[in-house]
Amino acid sequence: MEIKIKEGVTWQTDPHTSQTESAMRWIYEEIYPLLAMNTEETGKVMPQTDRFGRPIRWVIENKAWRVTIRREYIDPQQPTWGRRGDVINVETVKGGEE
Repeated sequence: MEIKIKEGVTWQTDPHTSQTESAMRWIYEEIYPLLAMNTEETGKVMPQTDRFGRPIRWVIENKAWRVTIRREYIDPQQPTWGRRGDVINVETVKGGEE
C-alpha cells in the first residue's frame, strides 16, 4: 500500500519495498528534526524512554498519517547507548485526509 504524505512524497507500507528518495528526505529533513532526544528539550516531540533514560519511541501525527519511530539498542538490557537503528512505521489515521 502507498500512503500519500504530501505532493510528491509517498510512503510504501509493504515491508519488502524500498522507500523512495523523496520519502527518506521527508523523514530526515522534516520528521527527525521534530524529535527531542531527551526530556529536557522543549518545543519538540518528547520520546518515551526506557529505564536507563534512553529515548525508545516517538509518535508524530497529523490529520492524515501517523509516524512511529522505535529506536533499537544493541543491548537493551544494559545502559549502553550503542544503537542498532530506528524502525520507522508510517500509517494512515482513520478518517484522516490531508
